[in-house]
Amino acid sequence: MKKKFLICILITLLSIAALFTQEQAGLSLGFNKLGFDLPGISLNTTFNNFFNNYSLTKYSKVLSETDASNLVKKIETANTVVSVLAMVGYTSNAVLGAFVLYEKFMDQPYWNGFLYTHIPLGLTSGLLGATVISLGYVDVALRKKYNLFNNKANAISVYINTGLAAAEIGFVVANLITSRFNPEAAKWVGLVHAITTTSFLIGLTVQFGTSFIKE
Repeated sequence: MKKKFLICILITLLSIAALFTQEQAGLSLGFNKLGFDLPGISLNTTFNNFFNNYSLTKYSKVLSETDASNLVKKIETANTVVSVLAMVGYTSNAVLGAFVLYEKFMDQPYWNGFLYTHIPLGLTSGLLGATVISLGYVDVALRKKYNLFNNKANAISVYINTGLAAAEIGFVVANLITSRFNPEAAKWVGLVHAITTTSFLIGLTVQFGTSFIKE
């Protein structure tokens, strides 16, 4: 069954590749030749028209300075809202994480109510933090492209937060692994995880504050 499924997938992929290359070979799928009273249709042209109409390049045309400035303001507004949510989430999760860490060092049961709340809240806060960083990069790129006010302090905080976020992800994974295979080591990995998370929270706060610096 698995072999037949893979063969079907392969045939499908080869068929799609043939459709995309048939026009380059000088071919065209003429449905009228198959008995349909329709003009000859090139599926390759149809696909190309679709991707041209919905390509990102359609929306990458140069904006006027006023439009670019307005776009940056909208991104800043969105980033402000997400930043506040991220900071609230990280602060709340830091408190829960402190209880989890305390129970680890006091040899309390590891799988407890604090942990069950800490993990999903951490994932949610992490997604919000990643969104803040992503919007920060968009803001920096737009300012650079359209020669708007270069908020260097905010740009630097975005770069630093990227490194802190990467470190945080690394220690979260390490904490999950050590908790499963070496609970004693997990205590100390969890402590480092708490430090990196707190550092990232501080970084988000700095990025949030520097975003209000005006020309």
